[in-house]
Amino acid sequence: MNKKCWLSVASLLFLFACKPSILYEKYEKIPNEQWYYNTTIPFEIEIEDTLQRYDLYLMVRHTNNFSFQNFWVNVNTTFPDNTTQNQNVDLPMADKTGRWFGNGFSNIKTNEILIQPNAKMPQAGKYLIEIKQGMRYEPVIDILDIGLRVEPAKINL
Repeated sequence: MNKKCWLSVASLLFLFACKPSILYEKYEKIPNEQWYYNTTIPFEIEIEDTLQRYDLYLMVRHTNNFSFQNFWVNVNTTFPDNTTQNQNVDLPMADKTGRWFGNGFSNIKTNEILIQPNAKMPQAGKYLIEIKQGMRYEPVIDILDIGLRVEPAKINL
């Protein structure tokens, strides 16, 4: 194999070796692109390794017509023993000039926001993570999908 070919193969192997393994990733559609207060988007994750730390990302797919720089959501986590934890999360969607964060083509953007770095999941079993919109407006429009991704933490403390 010549040097150029070898370098290409080595680069590809390195690229794939550095990609984090994803434990869970799922998107849910927002009905009619109108998210009402009483609409809860549930995600259920199975955790087996309680020693591993995890990074949790919320993914928001929206149109360019979304009217806000920030998007507030309420995240309710039910642990395997049925205890719960609730938090309000501010998701930055655009900078002060209105330039969207995230990626996308045409009129649709996807923003992936790390909402909980290095999270500890202390119990083995099923975790239910429920997302509700937390804005002052009813309904919030131009949100197409909401997603959750869980992967091993990049820094494991």
